[in-house]
Amino acid sequence: MSFRAGPGGATRTFAFDRGLRLVGMAGFAVLLLIISAVIVSPAGTQAGFSAWGKVATLALVDIPTAWFATRWSRLGVRITAGNVIVRNLYRTRTVGRHEIRDITLESKGVMQEGGRTAPFWVPRIWLTNGDSIWLLGLICGPAQRPPDPSRVAVLDELRALVGLQ
Repeated sequence: MSFRAGPGGATRTFAFDRGLRLVGMAGFAVLLLIISAVIVSPAGTQAGFSAWGKVATLALVDIPTAWFATRWSRLGVRITAGNVIVRNLYRTRTVGRHEIRDITLESKGVMQEGGRTAPFWVPRIWLTNGDSIWLLGLICGPAQRPPDPSRVAVLDELRALVGLQ
């Protein structure tokens, strides 16, 4: 778990497995570099890539993969003086602390290798307007077992900082 406190303790960031995700992002970067080098090299031309084919491949493969790797490495929750910022894979949401009704831990199907979905314990923020936000950066383990106590303790701290406890 990564924990950072800003000046005066005003900002806190919670993110599990951040180091692992950063290593994964570095692996993506190396893979993209190799793919790009092969496509742009004379071997890419011999393989049938025209100039537009090279540009299209870079635009359709490299850029989305770099975006995905960056978003993946930043999964987590940041609490500031008045807001809670949730960074999930496809969307970042900012809500006021006063808009949060509850933070629960629920079973949710999460995509795994090979395209299969498995149930995991995932925290969920319930808002006063009835909407909810999954905290995919704070997964607390497989739902076949009880949630990881150390991660549940972090959720308790998150609830306290938001003012729910």
